[in-house]
Amino acid sequence: MSWTSPTSRVEYIAELTKHLARLPEIERSDILRDQEEFFREAVLSGRTEADVIGSLGDPKQLAKTLIAESRVAASESAFSGGGADSHLAPASVSAQVNSMLRAFFAILTLAPFNLIFVLGPFLGLLACLFGAWLTGSILLLAGVAAIVLLASELTGIGASIWAHIASILLGLSVTFFGVAFLGMLTVVTSWIAQGTIRYLRWNLDLIAARK
Repeated sequence: MSWTSPTSRVEYIAELTKHLARLPEIERSDILRDQEEFFREAVLSGRTEADVIGSLGDPKQLAKTLIAESRVAASESAFSGGGADSHLAPASVSAQVNSMLRAFFAILTLAPFNLIFVLGPFLGLLACLFGAWLTGSILLLAGVAAIVLLASELTGIGASIWAHIASILLGLSVTFFGVAFLGMLTVVTSWIAQGTIRYLRWNLDLIAARK
């Protein structure tokens, strides 16, 4: 083994616990309980602790795999609302995107050579989405500002009622376009995030199949 192998179940679990520190306490406890159960059943079936440790591999790498699995599962739950039997609604788009990003970078640290060729395009796509959201927000604010500023300006120069109506309609048109644009972006962003999660799940399953 290229890594320093723990010599017992206790040492292995302690090492694994250290590398799972990023996970919430409840989730970490569930994972460690499963690993303890795996050790127990393996030993009862006649395997030695050293044999089990050898099959599990480097605890640091196992922790990365378990964290990536946790992140992907959390992202899938964010889109589904907790599963088919859950009464919870899917999370907001911002929460979905945040969950997706956490899953993406967890798998990137797990298997950088599997994902490195998509990292550049992925970051480029995020930059385009950010630019689109910024543009939509500016349009929305510009529409509201146009209504206020044009109406007040026209009032100051004693413009006709038709000029007021025209300015308000112009502002409303820009505002409506900004709202529609942001609404479309919400749907597109959710689709992109869902597609990314499906890819991450496929990549994670591929990594597991290779072991």
